[in-house]
Parts: sequence; structure tokens; C-alpha cells
Amino acid sequence: MQKPVLEMDFEPDCLAAFDVLRGALIDLYASVGADPNSPQDAARRFRVNKTLTWNISKVIGSNDPIASLPSVPGSSALRSLLQAMQKEGASSEVVGRVRDAAKALHGIVEMHVGDRATLELVVDGMGKRREDHLELSRKLAFRGNSGIWGVQARTRLMSVLMAPNADDEDMIDMAIVRGYIGFRRLRTDVRWPIFQLRGWGEEGLMTSMWEALDPEGNRPGGLPLLQRFSTVKACELEEVRTASGRDYMLASGPIGNTGAVDCYVSDCAKAAASKYRTGEDTTGEFGATISAPTERLVFDLLVDERLAFALTPEVRAFGGVFHERSEQAVPEGQLPIPVSQSVVALPGQPPAIATPAAPGYPEIVNFAQERMGWKSERLKGCRLEMSYPPLGSTVLLRFKLPERPTANQKNG
Repeated sequence: MQKPVLEMDFEPDCLAAFDVLRGALIDLYASVGADPNSPQDAARRFRVNKTLTWNISKVIGSNDPIASLPSVPGSSALRSLLQAMQKEGASSEVVGRVRDAAKALHGIVEMHVGDRATLELVVDGMGKRREDHLELSRKLAFRGNSGIWGVQARTRLMSVLMAPNADDEDMIDMAIVRGYIGFRRLRTDVRWPIFQLRGWGEEGLMTSMWEALDPEGNRPGGLPLLQRFSTVKACELEEVRTASGRDYMLASGPIGNTGAVDCYVSDCAKAAASKYRTGEDTTGEFGATISAPTERLVFDLLVDERLAFALTPEVRAFGGVFHERSEQAVPEGQLPIPVSQSVVALPGQPPAIATPAAPGYPEIVNFAQERMGWKSERLKGCRLEMSYPPLGSTVLLRFKLPERPTANQKNG
């Protein structure tokens, strides 16, 4: 007898087997008058675990079969439900169809990926249009990296503020706020480069036009610490020069919440860039580098209403295992990381920017506007939020620059 040819593609195999199981479960529930949309009632009636009936409900009501695969019960859990329903009058034929369909699906999963733990990772990487795409994998990586490196942070903040220059509206003034909130050690002996200054000029550092936003932190070539909003002291950060810049090392100290710190840095520049595209420069771009295991990234663009073209950026992310020194913002060899999250408009003008992820953030933005001499009522904004951004990645917001208007357009 000729053996059937196996379809060696994971997704169509699973979809076909999942549909068979889903249909068999629908018939099973119908045969005993049970409502799959009332999993608690089913758990009480059949005296089975409510998690089991919730998972069955997800499978029956699924509109995304691949995402629902991890909800398919294991063999022993499903057996308890089938036994209970058979006692309530389900026929052996209906029960047998469910059992066979589940066995076939489990066999396909084992053939393609080996076990349920790997299945969860495979499913997590599929369905790129889902907002939670790869969130499970990122969470597992966050937990593992926290344990390996002995540090973690609650929030990574990146906030870019822009307005036209007062003397030349074709040029843009900028202030950039970067921060780690709730940065804590998980081992007492850990020293960590909480911030790294890098640049791409001839001397390896960008030192020309940028200066500290806060005059108290304005040390030439030093870390532009926002001391008034930080709980870490400048003396607790050791400067270490490297071949490509400077690292600011947070000293070892108490573990957990008692030793947690908030650290903000900010710098600014007048007439930092043109707001119009040129032949070689057609986009604007800002990146948040994730240099510590972090639970949440909050990345804002806050711009004067005359720069509203920046508020619909493309979201991209890059990372890599092997890093070479490079003079490019995204070094060669870095690999793209799938990102399903998109920016959302912040309501209001000035925008509502308060977030529990960074409790003192509105005060920081107000301080930045005052220092730059900007009017808050002109400000508009958008935000990207990401859970568990990958360690070592750079998350980019990239927007298209407008064409320079012609003389006729300016006069018109």
C-alpha cells in the first residue's frame, strides 16, 4: 500500500488538522447541549477544570487558528473532558472523532516542531499583523537576559522634541530626552553601562552643536545628566572611554527595589538639521537603543505643528549578534527584527503625554520646552509603545522629509 504524501509545510498542515478538530468539538458540544461560549457553565456541569473549558472555547470560537494552536488541550486534559461528556450522553462516534482529530493535530505538531514549548515560539513568530507579534518571545528573552546580566529596567524612555529654528524656519531645533526608569540590579556585584555616547565624526564623538539641556549637567564631553529629575547621582556614574565613544557605568550596589534608580539624560541643538529633503537625504530618523533588559519602551515624537510631517513615521528595528565598529547609524550586518507595533497619535494640543511607565515625564517635557523657548500650545505628538524591546536592538522611527517649496509656492 502506498503511503500518503505528507505536506511538509507547517502552516497548511496545522490549519487543515485544526479545522477538523474544531468541527469535531462543535459537534461534541452540540450532542450534549453544551454552550461553548459559556466555559464556566461547562466546567461546572462536567466537573472539569475551567481552564480546560476556556481553552476549548477559544478553539471553537477561533478566527485565527494559528494563534489558537497553543490553546488546544493536551491528551490527558482532553481525555477527562471526553469521559465526562460521554457520561452525559455523547456518543462513542462523536467522542472518537474528537480523539482522532486531536491525535492527528498533536502528531503534526510533533513532526514539525517537536513539542508544545517550541510550538508557542513558532506561533509567536507568525501572524505579523498581530499587535502582540513576538511578544512571548521578547518576554522570555527579557527574563533570560535579566538573569544572565543581573540587571533590568521597568521603562526605557526616548522623547524627541522638534521645532523650527527662530532665525531660520527651514532649520530644525531639537531636544532629545533619554531615560531608564526603575533600573535595578539583580546581583550586587554588577556594574552596567547605563548610557553609552557614540558618534560618527572624525574624532568618534559628536561634540560640535549638541549641548546638555540642563546647565547643571553641561560638562564638556560628559554625560548630559538631567540631575533634577534623576535619582542617580553623577558621582555614581563612572566614565569609561572606549574605541568608539564613552560608557557611563553604574556602580554595583543594592539589589531589587531598594537600589533602583531613575536616570535621565538630555541634550539639545539649534539648527540641527534641515526640514527639507535633499538629493541624498530624504528622511528623518531617530533611534532608541535598548542597552539593558527592559519591560517597556516609550518612544515619543513631540513636534511643533509646523513639523507635523514627522508624526506618521515608519517603525523599524534592527539588532545583531556580531557587532563591528561602524560610522553608520545602523551598522552593516545588523538584522531586521519584525515589529508589528505602530505609532498612535497622542490626543490634544499640547498632547496628553502622561504615562504610568514614566511618572515624572510631563514635568521633564515642560522643562525642555521652557529651556528651548517653545510654546506648548503648538506641540503635537505621536507615541510608540513596545513591551519587552529586545536587548541590543535599535528601534527606529523614520519619516519622510518634505520637498522644499518653490518660490511661487512660498509667495502663494
